[in-house]
Amino acid sequence: MKRYVLCLTALIFSLTVLAQNNEKQLEKIKSLLHKASAVPSRDTTNTKIYLNEAEKLAIAIKSDTSLCRIYNNYGIMYAKLGAANNSLAYFEKQLSSAKRSGNQKFVAIALRNTANIISDMGDNKKAIERYQQAYQIAKNSNDPKEQSANLVNMGMVYMTQGNYNTSMQTLLSALDINEKTKNLPEVAYVQYVLAALYNRMKNFDKALELNFQALESFKKLKDEHTVAAIRFNIATIQIKRKQFAEAKENLLGNIPYFEKINSKDRLMKTYGQLLLIADQPGNEKEAEKYLRLALQYAVMNGAIVNDVTVLNNQARLDIIEKKFSAAEQKLDKALVLASKANQFLEVLNVRRNRIILFQQSGQAEKATVELAEYDLAKEKVLNEENLAKINELRTSYDTDKKERQIELLSKDNRIKSLDLLNRQLQLDKSNAFIKQQDQQLKINQLELTNKNQLLTNQQLDAEKKTQNIKSLQRQSRIQKLELQNKNLEVKQRNLAIGSLLMAFIAVGAISFSYYKRNKLKQQNLLQTEIYKQQEIATRAVFEGEQNERIRIARDLHDGIGQMLSVVKMNVSTLNSADKTVDNTLNLVDKTIDELRSISHNLIPEALNFGLYAALEDICQKINDTGKTQVNIHVAENVQHINLAQQNKLSVYRIVQEVLNNMVKHANASQINVDITKGVSNMLIAIRDNGVGFDTARIDDSKGIGWKNISARVHLLDGDMNIKSEKLLGTQIEISIPA
Repeated sequence: MKRYVLCLTALIFSLTVLAQNNEKQLEKIKSLLHKASAVPSRDTTNTKIYLNEAEKLAIAIKSDTSLCRIYNNYGIMYAKLGAANNSLAYFEKQLSSAKRSGNQKFVAIALRNTANIISDMGDNKKAIERYQQAYQIAKNSNDPKEQSANLVNMGMVYMTQGNYNTSMQTLLSALDINEKTKNLPEVAYVQYVLAALYNRMKNFDKALELNFQALESFKKLKDEHTVAAIRFNIATIQIKRKQFAEAKENLLGNIPYFEKINSKDRLMKTYGQLLLIADQPGNEKEAEKYLRLALQYAVMNGAIVNDVTVLNNQARLDIIEKKFSAAEQKLDKALVLASKANQFLEVLNVRRNRIILFQQSGQAEKATVELAEYDLAKEKVLNEENLAKINELRTSYDTDKKERQIELLSKDNRIKSLDLLNRQLQLDKSNAFIKQQDQQLKINQLELTNKNQLLTNQQLDAEKKTQNIKSLQRQSRIQKLELQNKNLEVKQRNLAIGSLLMAFIAVGAISFSYYKRNKLKQQNLLQTEIYKQQEIATRAVFEGEQNERIRIARDLHDGIGQMLSVVKMNVSTLNSADKTVDNTLNLVDKTIDELRSISHNLIPEALNFGLYAALEDICQKINDTGKTQVNIHVAENVQHINLAQQNKLSVYRIVQEVLNNMVKHANASQINVDITKGVSNMLIAIRDNGVGFDTARIDDSKGIGWKNISARVHLLDGDMNIKSEKLLGTQIEISIPA
């Protein structure tokens, strides 16, 4: 049973740790999404970096809701860039993640996002299906904002298809939802879309009225993007009303913003409208300039309206350059795209350019046929009956709206009348209740008088009994006081005896404490002096050893070394043909080499070139053996540390001893030596990849290597930290004041 409890506890702990880790990861994803949103629109590189990192974290913790948000950001980024295919791919990923998460709101948003791009790419039927699915989800969950968004998008699709009646019905439904919920930003947005519909219906006055209403609302909301879009729409209406100067001012005013957000699609459309303005007075030079600028920002991205516009502009430039065959091919392709997607307005634009092409290329018959087709298409879209129905629908909506307002006012009046009647009834009830309370109060007062009389009688009886009880209590108190006096005398005696005893014990304790403290102080002083003398002795031993090494090295070099050199000279003068002479010379050379090696070990010659050069020399000698690779790194700021010669030699011996131990005992194939500077010290870190050892057994080591290292570090007032694990190597960190 105990084992199961432990397993359950471990499981709960693991789940808690996992939940805490996931919570941290979710916070990090949220931060990355915030950073991605804060990046300017044209800086797609940094946006992708943040979103990519967030995506990896979300996949690692399997958070589908986080993936929904990440893919939503990706899709919006590519949509703003006009890259429809990339945008659709990420919105489809968003839809898959939303379905896995089970969050219906996320599913609805993803459906609407994919439908937007699918519509731009010309598949309006599929787009409408997805909008309807998203609308149904929003309706089931009672989400008016999402209902409105899908209705508006469906209205825009119907508008592009030339189905103005259905478009108007859908948009008015969206407007009704937002007015009931008092969602003023969405009301303004629907007005903006309705303005575009009235523009297409040639009702320019109503279109301008709605555009200006929406413009004021979005200016208050500081929505720069939508303000620019509305100004563009106003400019298109002004062009149709031949208000070219005002239209040109609005269009040119938008260009800096569209350049700032790097919106190639908007820039292409803006220069396209400026091209129309330049066409009106026949300013061919300016028209060609705007045409080339429009083509500079033109990108074929799979969105039908965009691609048809690009092909139209390219064909027009071909007509200017007399490339009639190329122009006809592009216009044929544009006509197929626009017709297939039921983009009737774009069909009109293509046919208009085909008329110009055939006229310019001298194909009069084709121009006449094309003109007839243009008239038929135009009549199909803008027939009087359709316009009448739409205007009638709008009038009906406005009438219904006023009737609803009148009905609401009537309801308010009825409610107010009922409220007044209700208040009067409440007042009458209150008065009746007050009278009832007064009667009840009088009855209560009479009952209270009777009770007071009974209480008075009871009090008289009680007073007699109380007097008797008091006399008995007085006698009892006298007896208790006598007993208390006797007890008090006994307590006073006991207290005096106890006080004397406590005073004696306290004095004894204080004396003993003073004696122990003085003795401990003397022992500490003695121990400190012993440590001090041991340190002086150790330092003297090491200094004496070092001085003796230096003396022996010099004696060997200056004395025996010179004598061997003389011996070599004398031997070399003998008969060179004698093999004994050669053998003797070889022996003398070996003896001189051995003497030099002993002398250098006693006091390293490399120290004459500096401590770090000497340490590099040790490492190089170990590397030359081919068994162990030693890498040394000396930080640049360490080079400026100036140690005393005696301290340099101690540091050299410490590192030499550590390296020798690692090579001999650790079986290391690689050793790393790092020398860096701290705030007020020099740090030497030596690491190997050897077999490791138990650091707890260093003090029991029989060799003098570790003792010498520890003693030298201590004499330098330094610290040494050793970390080692079996089969994982050893790390020694030495800190020396500098």
